[in-house]
Amino acid sequence: MIINHLNPIEIMPIIDSIMLFTSLDEHEKDLIASRCHFLDLPADTKVIEQGEIADTFHAIVYGRVIISIKSQSQGWVRAGMMSAGNVFGEIAIIKNIPRIARVTTYTSCRFLTINSHDFLEIYHYFSAKARDNIQLIIAKRLEQSKYYTNL
Repeated sequence: MIINHLNPIEIMPIIDSIMLFTSLDEHEKDLIASRCHFLDLPADTKVIEQGEIADTFHAIVYGRVIISIKSQSQGWVRAGMMSAGNVFGEIAIIKNIPRIARVTTYTSCRFLTINSHDFLEIYHYFSAKARDNIQLIIAKRLEQSKYYTNL
């Protein structure tokens, strides 16, 4: 279920709790707040699929998700779990590549979501330092993804 009418008083503490956004200034956080929605999903729901075109950025507000990557020899491999404050979807959007993993809810979850067009537009307003931090995170995740893909 998508919740479109968000209370700004409720949104800012959530944005502040998201690791990817900790280095942003207030104006950048306001841009995010103006474009985001909440998405509630039950447990055992596929959120994104490896190989798909990215259309949405997700930040976990509450709940846990399973990250799975399809390896060359072992099929689907569980690469990890994420919980509140973690994000996914940024790599495929920023790098303009297919999604690198499957994400499935492990528990019921609430996500803060931003469509890919809006996320890219906001990303270009981020400071150079914020963009550099995001690029470091992306590089680390891409390296981890290669490990699981090559199994």
